[in-house]
Amino acid sequence: MKKLFIAIFILTLFTIPLIAVLETENNDIPPLANVVPVGSYVDDQVGMIPVDVDVDWYTYHVNVGNPILVTIMFATFPPALFVDVCTDNPFVVQATLNLITWPSVMFIAQNGNMHYIKVYSTVDNNNYVVRLQNLQDPTLPVVLSSFTADYNSGFVGIQWTTQSETELSGYNVLRNEACDMATASQVNFGIIPSTNTSNVQNYSYQDQEIESNVTYYYWLQAVNMDGTMEHYGPVTVNTNDIGGNTTPEIVQFTGMDTAYPNPFGEETNLKIRLNANMNVKLDIYDIKGQKIRSIFAGELDKGIHRYKWDGKNIHGSTVSSGIYLSRLTTPTGVYSTKLHFVK
Repeated sequence: MKKLFIAIFILTLFTIPLIAVLETENNDIPPLANVVPVGSYVDDQVGMIPVDVDVDWYTYHVNVGNPILVTIMFATFPPALFVDVCTDNPFVVQATLNLITWPSVMFIAQNGNMHYIKVYSTVDNNNYVVRLQNLQDPTLPVVLSSFTADYNSGFVGIQWTTQSETELSGYNVLRNEACDMATASQVNFGIIPSTNTSNVQNYSYQDQEIESNVTYYYWLQAVNMDGTMEHYGPVTVNTNDIGGNTTPEIVQFTGMDTAYPNPFGEETNLKIRLNANMNVKLDIYDIKGQKIRSIFAGELDKGIHRYKWDGKNIHGSTVSSGIYLSRLTTPTGVYSTKLHFVK
């Protein structure tokens, strides 16, 4: 009987961490790890462990022998957050970090395959920021991690995110009504300046010279200082008027799109997608995990819904400059996106 009890206890111990957890990112097993873009970068992973059985995985590719500095920058419950630094085999742990006892470690890549970090906690609702610094990879002119476009009340918002930039003059946004970049026109007046930094940068541009009920194709043109150019895209937008006789966009999943503009100084647009009718809550949190504003709470129909945040808290006061999180809570999961408010 005693041996049977021990066997059941051990089986339970190793089964609990495999429980599926609905969360912001679908990265709770190594094959679904969030991919950190290649190139020279200082990349902050912002996340939350909603329940203590959850695990967040991240993966990155570097050259053989390159050093990676992994640092825990913040945790809501510091002693309860842990980060395993792994090799290309996610279950071979090189070091385990904790914000109190061992907040950072330098990890040398053993080969050219993907490497992993694992973030987990012993308590629920543990928000965190983990920074990955790739210290020696050759700097690329631009490492683009996101390029999107979205129609909203008379204009198209174009957003892109870079992980690093070097010797870059800036960006142009190209548009066409056909999927042909060769005949596309530049929509921005004057080049959009780049920052040429190894830190993550968010850009946005509003195209207001558009017509209703037209499908547009957009490309992003990165102009290097030597005059050469790189192109990304296209992304497609249909400018159907809200309430018009148009076919609604099909929503196949629930979640949040990237906010725009972002960074922002006055207000930003929040866009959520629901694949069914459901009760939801849309709230704003600071980086410490404290709720500072409720945007919406109630039942919504299936489809796309848009809201705005003006950078003010529940008391109507403008918040301080910094990073905030918009969090969508639904019966099927919790989703969030990072907001950068600048006064």
